[in-house]
Amino acid sequence: MKVAAKSPSYLVRHPYSYCFRMIVPKDLQKVVGLKELRYSLKTGHLSVTKYKALLLAGQVRSIFQQLRKGRKVLGKLSDDQIQELIHQLIHDTS
Repeated sequence: MKVAAKSPSYLVRHPYSYCFRMIVPKDLQKVVGLKELRYSLKTGHLSVTKYKALLLAGQVRSIFQQLRKGRKVLGKLSDDQIQELIHQLIHDTS
């Protein structure tokens, strides 16, 4: 019998709230400037945090793909500008 793979939740539990956590792929760590992204979702409601975390994970993965493809828009940004873009994305969603 095959065991179904569990979907990643991207959640870390803190005493009163949840935190979004995603490992930055090794090939992008220098560009992003971090080994992992970790931000408070500012709520203790599990159903809300699951939704926010999955939405945020999809958006961050999209940015990672664009960085790998060297899209013109992201390709022209400095490393600091890319870090700021990811930071804004995280805070707009949370």
